[in-house]
Amino acid sequence: MVANGINDMEHAHRLVTRAEAIRAGERETRPLDELMSAMEISREELDAAPDRARMWSVRVAD
Repeated sequence: MVANGINDMEHAHRLVTRAEAIRAGERETRPLDELMSAMEISREELDAAPDRARMWSVRVAD
């Protein structure tokens, strides 16, 4: 259980580090429209997809 918490913290740290690098212009990004086109997903399909972060926060709050 402790190992899972450490893994979660390490993952969160990697995400923050990547976000900071993107904001600083140190990493290349791709526009969302380009990614959606490559994955053949329409905006409507994306909007209809469940929001996993919202679903998780509701479960934690319950």
